[in-house]
Amino acid sequence: LDSQTGEQLWRISTSSEVLSIPQANDQLVLVQSIDGRVSAYERQTGELRWSFNSDLPSLTLRGTSTPVLTHNLSYAGFANGKLVALDNNNGAVVWEQRISLPQGRSEIDRLVDIDGPLKLDGQLLFINSYQNRLAAVNVLNGELVWQQPVSSRQAPLPFDNQVLVLGQDDQVRSYDKSSGDLLWHNDNLTWRGLSGLLVSKDAVIVTDRSGYSHILTLNTGKLVGRYYNSSLVGTGINALQYDKQLYLQSQTGKLINLTLD
Repeated sequence: LDSQTGEQLWRISTSSEVLSIPQANDQLVLVQSIDGRVSAYERQTGELRWSFNSDLPSLTLRGTSTPVLTHNLSYAGFANGKLVALDNNNGAVVWEQRISLPQGRSEIDRLVDIDGPLKLDGQLLFINSYQNRLAAVNVLNGELVWQQPVSSRQAPLPFDNQVLVLGQDDQVRSYDKSSGDLLWHNDNLTWRGLSGLLVSKDAVIVTDRSGYSHILTLNTGKLVGRYYNSSLVGTGINALQYDKQLYLQSQTGKLINLTLD
């Protein structure tokens, strides 16, 4: 759509359903669909420039990773447990790295989907995959820098020298960005149904399904405060942080502004 008028400039049909947010730079719009395909379209016209198709296992989770689009390369994770870097000019594979290897007897045991958003921070790309795998990859050559056995539904959150992860058990963990060493972990909020991670220069904020927003110290993970609002009861809170202002949107459509003090 035209950003000034809202007029439709172009429309295309994708190869299958799209569950992740399309990514764009000044030349391309990148779309990843649930059939294992990544497609790059001309930003101005919608014309297909190239597409890359991965090999899907017979059983996958419903969802896809959100790719990362830079000026020269695109990075995408797939249901086969592989991370791929693609040339933006023609979609050629620049490098490929396996994040998770299928193991076990049943198809469920062998699920290795990369479904969380990828997070790029400098020369490191951080990835969560199914079956307990958090990894850091060097984007220049695809080298696996470090990995840790932690499972998460959400994207890792790099901040300063740390990488913060909200586990499926709702424990909050912090890892050293360069080495992957565990710096701290907080298990006070286990199984409270936490939604997302927000971070400022000195605090980590999470909201649970009971309507509480919890404040942890960034350096140690210690729980130091909480705030309750009945409008936040439920799951799937949308949260955004800007400086010391927190904006929380509930499932009922209410928008709440909190200030860190």
